[in-house]
Amino acid sequence: MKVYFDNAATTKVRDEVVDEISGVLKNCFGNPSSTHSYGRSAKSFIETSRKSIAKILNCEPGEIIFNSGGTESDNSILKCAVKDLGVKHVISSKIEHHAITHTLEEIENKDVKVHYVGLKDEGEVDIEDLDRLLRSNNEPKLVSLMYINNEIGNILDVKSVSELCRKHNAYFHSDAVQAVGHYPIDLSLLNIDFLSSAGHKFHGPKGVGFTYINKSTKIKSFICGGPQERGLRAGTESVHNIVGMTSPDKCSMSFFFCFTASSCCCSCSCCACSSFILSASLFYAQDGDLLIQQYDKNSIDLEFYRKLNFEVFQL
Repeated sequence: MKVYFDNAATTKVRDEVVDEISGVLKNCFGNPSSTHSYGRSAKSFIETSRKSIAKILNCEPGEIIFNSGGTESDNSILKCAVKDLGVKHVISSKIEHHAITHTLEEIENKDVKVHYVGLKDEGEVDIEDLDRLLRSNNEPKLVSLMYINNEIGNILDVKSVSELCRKHNAYFHSDAVQAVGHYPIDLSLLNIDFLSSAGHKFHGPKGVGFTYINKSTKIKSFICGGPQERGLRAGTESVHNIVGMTSPDKCSMSFFFCFTASSCCCSCSCCACSSFILSASLFYAQDGDLLIQQYDKNSIDLEFYRKLNFEVFQL
């Protein structure tokens, strides 16, 4: 049997999602910016998808902006924070995705300084060092730290980071590409200004994603062009991909959201008892199978998942 073990890189598009995408391509080909019936039909699909994501993340639909995925989202937030919000200092880490680290290299100059927060032995962000960096001066700052690391699976203490950012009046962006769809996120409880996601990480299509932009944070479009996405992302929307990312039968994003939210076997905020599985897209669950990319007997209780009627395969 051939088994796929690279879900941290990308996930297989579910069959139901492929069917949904095909249906939209065939029957909903209007430009969503057009005012005739074909355009209005396409627009309605986009807005339904927007509401679906907003409901899962507990935010307002107008705070969800569709784009091409995580890399575009990361680039746009970092660059627009400097251009539109007057950010002079960006605080990040050395273990971020290249979409962050390479963009930081590009934007750093005599007017914009990049600072890297200290990390503990196992890769966790040193909260005390972050507090020190935030207290270093009173100039506008942006903190950009990934929600879940795509290589080592560490889960950021988002609540602590968001509270520090609020305390020091700093903007907070989190690359949540490895978190959305796998880990419960309630944006109404967190002081997050920007959040990035990509559909192909939770069994949706490639080339589509979204940015959460808090309604109180005002930035301009990263791409020049039309007024799409409330004027925050120019370009004709990829309707079929957006629908595929949030298909009505809930086989994409909310499939994993419901799974992770119901499978935690303790009451702690970090879900330590099963954090290896919950943390970094290292598994593939479909049709009663749970495929685990790596296995550490001290961090995963396989019997717990067998009791949930999953047939468990491991390396």
